[in-house]
Amino acid sequence: MRMLGAVEPRSGLAFVVLQHLDPTHASHSVELIGHRTRLTVVPAEDGSLLAPDTVYVLPPNRFLSVKENRLQLTPPADSQGVRLPVDHFLRDLAGQWREKAVAIILSGTGRDGTLGLRAIKAAGGLAVAQDPETAAHGGMPRSAIATGLVDWVVAPERMPVLLRDYLSRPYVRSEPHADAAIQKSDEDALAAIITLMRTRTRGDFRGYKRNTLARRAARRMCLHQLDSLHQYLALLRTRPDELGALVRDMLISVTAFFREPEAWAALEETVIKPLVAAAEPEQALRFWVAGCATGEEAYSLVMMVMDQLQQTGKQCPLRVFASDIDHDALEVARAGRYPLSISADLAPRWLERYFTRTDRAYVVDPRVRETVTFAEQNLISDPPFSKVDLICCRNVLIYLEPELQARLLGVFHFALNEGGCLFLGSAETIGKQSRLFRTLSPKRRLYRRIGPVPSERTRSVVIDQSPPREMVLTTPQVRREVRLARLAEQRLVQRFAPGSVLIGQDFEILHFCGATETWLSQPSGPPTVNLLSRAREGLRGKLRATAKEAFTTQRTVVVQAHVRQDRALVPCTITVMPVQDLAERESLLLIAVEPHAATVDPSPDASAPTPLAEPQKTAQAMNDAALIQHLEREIEVLREDLNGSLEQLVTSNEELKSA
Repeated sequence: MRMLGAVEPRSGLAFVVLQHLDPTHASHSVELIGHRTRLTVVPAEDGSLLAPDTVYVLPPNRFLSVKENRLQLTPPADSQGVRLPVDHFLRDLAGQWREKAVAIILSGTGRDGTLGLRAIKAAGGLAVAQDPETAAHGGMPRSAIATGLVDWVVAPERMPVLLRDYLSRPYVRSEPHADAAIQKSDEDALAAIITLMRTRTRGDFRGYKRNTLARRAARRMCLHQLDSLHQYLALLRTRPDELGALVRDMLISVTAFFREPEAWAALEETVIKPLVAAAEPEQALRFWVAGCATGEEAYSLVMMVMDQLQQTGKQCPLRVFASDIDHDALEVARAGRYPLSISADLAPRWLERYFTRTDRAYVVDPRVRETVTFAEQNLISDPPFSKVDLICCRNVLIYLEPELQARLLGVFHFALNEGGCLFLGSAETIGKQSRLFRTLSPKRRLYRRIGPVPSERTRSVVIDQSPPREMVLTTPQVRREVRLARLAEQRLVQRFAPGSVLIGQDFEILHFCGATETWLSQPSGPPTVNLLSRAREGLRGKLRATAKEAFTTQRTVVVQAHVRQDRALVPCTITVMPVQDLAERESLLLIAVEPHAATVDPSPDASAPTPLAEPQKTAQAMNDAALIQHLEREIEVLREDLNGSLEQLVTSNEELKSA
């Protein structure tokens, strides 16, 4: 009421008030709100035409939606279940009004509105939350803020002024040719913004449709009351937090369990049932959900396949790989906790079989969760998963330019088994790639892989990921100084430094420093420069984990480990140091492994490592407690590596090289 009381007459806005009311008691909200505002306040009625300067109040025991500017009231599907009218209405509002939709979360309790906020933001609308310090009940505002989706956190009295300015902008008014005007006058600024996101974050949006990028940037401009992309570019260069917010806005997508049920029904009949029926006993079924967002589609797929396996009595192992570039969305997916309002998307049988309900959420059953491996992955530049039976990639291609769409479809063709299927979104098609896929259902966007992998190198489907390079000019004097410095460094390395290697983010060894034969070897088979392939027994898990930590934190990581040399277990120290290649703007790692003498009792051959065949001497040398602690850490690293790492991506990378 404090917010509505501050709205000026003739604002041109229509407001809908949604409350959690007791369905068994009459509401007096219309009268109470009417005394505090100069706007017209009426109860929401089925078929009411939305009018400006009017407040519509939802009556008890009703859900509200909007179609063609008219309100539609329906009773809750479950008369005894939880009622979450905010999510229900906001998701519908986002689809109807897009950038003109505004969600305002005011004082209240619970988490209603979480799904609705994501829908509003994905549609280009505005999300506002009351400052919890000004709220009588701060539960709902705090829950909204915790999603990271809220644009403004302000006191209710300030909201009308901010809304008036925001809604007056060309972005919201959708003036004719607004997008074209932005691109024509600020095309260089937009290109600079794209480069800035790529060089300072992991957000690579080259190949994305320029209109989409311009609209997302224009929305952020509205929030800061800026009039041009040049002004916004200047802001981004000085505000890393705003650059991160822009990238998050670019990545926001809407998903739901079994979204577009008719399409999922077609998937079940056309692909899943025949696939399960034809599967041999114990044959592994592999699926890839590309662009999985917060995980609903991945879990939907698992539940559908599990149902079919149960009905046929088959015990086929099931593995689903779900990837996305959005780290925050993946955290939600991995947690497997969803608002109670997902009951609007899921039939009771799914909730009963595959979820556990708590006071505030539905939690995915562990047997479903453990089937899915979530991985952070850039579909454009990172290696794909491979040998999969089905790829679900819904509502990703629509954001890409045609050339990049074609390249990504080539990646999917490579990743699928012969006869594997592709499931796209309702607004997407395979375009001109009929040589790669045969249409199974044009209406439901289902396709089957045909033909061999194209003869051109598969790696060509991935666009260049390296940032723009800067030209570096050198003089003869500079070159001589560099040569002398390198000569001195080489002597120092040979005399004092432990054997080390320089690697890139793909674990490929770029340079050897000193003697590394004590911890690296060349395995049988074709020559390889992959660090994990060449690491001696005992080091692979630690090397993978420490490298991942160093790349993420950009800090030096030092851990203790043990490396097998012949028949001996030798303690060693692993040091992983981040190195920045300024010329290439690339993050590298310098990894050194320094074996050291075991603390053994003096013996006739104290310099020799303790043989593995002598467990009593080994235990004495290493100290029982330290050995147990070391082994426990190794087990934990290996478990995490198997469950949450990008092991399949590394495998696919090797397969791509040999393709």
